[in-house]
Amino acid sequence: MIFSSSWLLGARHPWSQWTLLGMGSLLMAAGSVLYRQRTKSGRIGGRSWWGWKVSSGALLCFVAYVGIQSVNISSTPVIVENDCRLIPKEHIAWLPSSIGGKFDGMVHDMIRTENAARYLLVYSAAALGALGLALGVQSAATLNRVIGILLVHGLASSLVCIAHQISGSTKVLWIEGDPLQFLGSPFFFNKNQNAAYQTLLSAWMLSRSAGSWRSRPWSGLVLATAAVGGLIAIRSRAGLVFACVLLAVWLWRSRNGLYAFLRRNTAAGTACLLAAAVAIGAVFSYSGGATTVDRLSTKESPASYVIHGDTFRRLLHEVALEMAADKPWLGWGAAGYFYAYSSYEARVPEMIQNRVNFRYFRLLPYADGDWYQFLVEFGLVGTALFAAVFLPHLIRWLTVVASRRTTEILPLSACLLLLYHGVIDQTFRNSGLLFLLLATAFLATKSSLLKASSPP
Repeated sequence: MIFSSSWLLGARHPWSQWTLLGMGSLLMAAGSVLYRQRTKSGRIGGRSWWGWKVSSGALLCFVAYVGIQSVNISSTPVIVENDCRLIPKEHIAWLPSSIGGKFDGMVHDMIRTENAARYLLVYSAAALGALGLALGVQSAATLNRVIGILLVHGLASSLVCIAHQISGSTKVLWIEGDPLQFLGSPFFFNKNQNAAYQTLLSAWMLSRSAGSWRSRPWSGLVLATAAVGGLIAIRSRAGLVFACVLLAVWLWRSRNGLYAFLRRNTAAGTACLLAAAVAIGAVFSYSGGATTVDRLSTKESPASYVIHGDTFRRLLHEVALEMAADKPWLGWGAAGYFYAYSSYEARVPEMIQNRVNFRYFRLLPYADGDWYQFLVEFGLVGTALFAAVFLPHLIRWLTVVASRRTTEILPLSACLLLLYHGVIDQTFRNSGLLFLLLATAFLATKSSLLKASSPP
């Protein structure tokens, strides 16, 4: 499932999401068997942790929340030209509900539509796979094998990202493109999702590289070069910034090992570092890195840029907040942003002035910021459930960093970057990307707990 989460054409189509659901179910079954085989059930390295019950419970409750929305339909959408009207239906008002759109529809032959049942499929696949992985990893040996799979997957993905860029392809895996958005990227139809996914893989690669200065410094340097090069090759602004952040963390994490390596191999080591820098620079140049840097400029204030992104995203978020204000607790339902948007755009007059000359632009499926869209579709209750999945891990990671047991610092950093990325883009709406985010968070915590319980 680790490999399939990106190789199935970005997990965009229903067939790929059903495939991931099947794989997640098998992984959950296998993980449950391995979990039951433990003598001390529920123990990690001989030590229990309260966070697993909170995190897994919140994740299951969130999926159940979406499931209730999918069957409790509050209205039926009627789309006419550039507008969408909602016809109320009888439903249970005190339960989470949703708008009864199509599972896999198309408006005006160009805009894809979904419904809460579709998102139940997406979140179920990611949740089952991640929980199965968490249950199955009950020892350091198993953890190392899974991380090894992530490293192989990360290296292969990095090479594909670089080859995809050099070839000039505008299609996902050179197979299928999106003629409307022109966001072709190596694995996902949205290049920012691809960059977020690759950020997680790059973090695991850099983490292994940072720990290899004593035993395998040369292969570790190659791994680090591929990790950074593959991430910046995607032409995503967020990906470029995240690559710089991870590289800085890697340098800090590697400072002692790198210094010792250069002392032992001054000439050859310096030459290899220069070669790595030249390779990364070449990828940066081939991928139009200067253009990506130029796209980081904005008329927004620094604070607004951090919490919204560019001007258009800020306006989308303002519309989303207007929508959330009318249904603050339970939300409009998964995929409801698309159907309710046209009724709220007028509340943000600046949006009309900044809308490009595109006839159907009032029918927008995404807020380009999942935390904002979660408030719209799941309300405060559903958004809090989703946030609670990560909260125990964040608390655990702060403890790890404070104790200076920083082996997992790079995967932790990648998870934090993606949780932030959800403020300015679609980070939690793809089953493959969400699975890898959950898996990275769970495995990083597993690693810290296993190390804490091992003898010094």
